[in-house]
Amino acid sequence: MREHSYVKMKCVRGIMSHPVVTVDSEANVQDAAQIMSEKKIGSVAVLTDGELVGIFTERDISTKIVAENRDASKTKVGQVMHSPVVTAEPETTIYEASKIMSDAGFRRLPIVEGEKLVGIVTQTDIEMALRAISIDELKTKVHELEIFNKMAIGRELKMAELKKRITEIEGEGEA
Repeated sequence: MREHSYVKMKCVRGIMSHPVVTVDSEANVQDAAQIMSEKKIGSVAVLTDGELVGIFTERDISTKIVAENRDASKTKVGQVMHSPVVTAEPETTIYEASKIMSDAGFRRLPIVEGEKLVGIVTQTDIEMALRAISIDELKTKVHELEIFNKMAIGRELKMAELKKRITEIEGEGEA
């Protein structure tokens, strides 16, 4: 991915979802899945004693519960969550967050301030932000080109006026 100048400046604080929906690591998978369904979300952050310890996703349900024929009402979220968790801070740039997620191969990045979970950024959030940033960059470039074009036209007019004046002066010198 090419790093754009706007992407360097924009932080995940502006695109993260908050507050984050959480479940306790001792909650069963069925309850977590019900919360995810009700909230229409694809993941929940998993806490133990208020501390972020993992992420539980729809994919965990399909690969670790359904595919393995486990009982969702008896399986604890802490047994099947993604852990350890990679996190970022709110001032992390969108580009850096995208790179962290791409390098690690996951689609959600919890955002923490100190030890406190303050938000989450998804691959979709990143893609939408990058699209918006690209559009903003294009608008800026078009504006810069319009200014440059006006300056160039102005210079061309001045050059034409100078050439005309030089021709007039040369004509006066011959007369």
